[in-house]
Amino acid sequence: MAEKTEIGDGFRLDIESFLDHLRHERGASPHTLAAYENDLHLAALWFGRQGHAQFGQVNSPEVVAYHSQLADVAPRTRLRRLAALRSLNRWMIRTGRRAQWDWPDLRFGRPLRHLPKALPATELTQLLENTDLDSPRNLRDRAFLELLYGTGLRVSEAVSLRTDAVLTGDQALRVTGKRGKTRIVPVPTETWSWLETYVREA
Repeated sequence: MAEKTEIGDGFRLDIESFLDHLRHERGASPHTLAAYENDLHLAALWFGRQGHAQFGQVNSPEVVAYHSQLADVAPRTRLRRLAALRSLNRWMIRTGRRAQWDWPDLRFGRPLRHLPKALPATELTQLLENTDLDSPRNLRDRAFLELLYGTGLRVSEAVSLRTDAVLTGDQALRVTGKRGKTRIVPVPTETWSWLETYVREA
């Protein structure tokens, strides 16, 4: 990290006041505070080279320019630096230190997510049909694969299912997903038959 003396007192005061807010009102961890301090310090260095003495002097086009000059930075690092600056801006608006900046589209700053590749139908069918059913464990595996394929559940959702999540009268499952949200998932007839076979025989 660059030395703090390299930024003006106005920038330093903005950063220190914001960090105090995070520390005392938001309960931020030392690791989080250090990351915010570093990212905002780098932003202050750049805006200082544009002739400013504090964040309140920065205008929207300069925020866009700052965004653009991060194009060669690793995606996760770029996103973190922009998020830190945006958090600072929100705090400055709430405390009357400046008006809203017009933010650039930050979607290109997000790390690329590679979508999972689905198995071709022929390979999936082969996988299912080649599962031996000579033991309770193998029957469980077949029912599990059928469940994933037939309902589209996440693996974590499927493995955490309990018997009381099976809604027999509705041929559906009560599934608890991310952040504890519960939803009802209908189960195709063929998938349902495999679940019944597993519960009955295994």
